[in-house]
Amino acid sequence: MSTRIQWTVETEAAFTDLKLALQSPPTLGLPDPERQFIQTVDERHGCMTSVLLQEHGGALRPVAYFSCKLDPVAAALPHCLRAIAAAEKAVVASRDLVGYSPLTLLVPHMVTAILHEQRTSHLSAARNLTKSLSEIRARVKAALPSPADQQLHPLHPGDYVVIKDFRRTRWNQKRWQGPFQILLVTQTEVAERATWIHASHCKKVPEPKEPVSRE
Repeated sequence: MSTRIQWTVETEAAFTDLKLALQSPPTLGLPDPERQFIQTVDERHGCMTSVLLQEHGGALRPVAYFSCKLDPVAAALPHCLRAIAAAEKAVVASRDLVGYSPLTLLVPHMVTAILHEQRTSHLSAARNLTKSLSEIRARVKAALPSPADQQLHPLHPGDYVVIKDFRRTRWNQKRWQGPFQILLVTQTEVAERATWIHASHCKKVPEPKEPVSRE
């Protein structure tokens, strides 16, 4: 190295600042999948800026920063709709760190209300579907739990049940018919079987001592 460094007052100050920065703790914390993720999103001049946070020591600490420029179509939307596009970009950017952990998104506009109302001509059906897809999945998972998540009902093949009779015409008629034995349990209705009965119409009973009909 033939070039000599001119050591000036500014150089000394920069060198001191560098040493202090190396001695200080890192600005970004390590992401912990066991902790709640909180992500702030903002949109300014057609650009998305976002910070992914987690609580450490009683305070929120950044674990990642994200920024990108919105596409020309999204950048030309009104300000409230640009916030929706920015929120979608931020969630996609943090997906590798967040994974399947819970995520709370903080946005400057009522993004959920805008997506639900769909009263704007600026947002096409395809774009609205893309922006709200993650929220739709969350609602469907809560309303229709899959067998892998939790048990839908306590009925199994071989159990005995009584079936509620909705066709009775008088109040003193029997409310429950049976008992019957369950032969098959499915997650959806079987159209080919006329005797398919919804689980909400059945009540589990002890096994009878005498032979009974089977359903």
